Amino acid sequence: MPFKLWGLKSKISDGYFKILAIDLHTGNPIDFEIADDVMRVYLFKGNCGNTILRLYTNLQMYYDSKTVCLELN
Repeated sequence: MPFKLWGLKSKISDGYFKILAIDLHTGNPIDFEIADDVMRVYLFKGNCGNTILRLYTNLQMYYDSKTVCLELN
């Protein structure tokens, strides 16, 4: 299933953006911080955990099959 988002981006600095988005599949908010070499994804309480798996799968299929997912505490 395609990973469809609606969102607004804001530039924090050169090569570093924050995106406030809505997952159009679930209707839940999902926020991102994106830089040249990393993407952080923020889920909110009550969001479906499968959202991360859907995003990860799409990144591997359509962006780079060597994409890795790390959990940071």
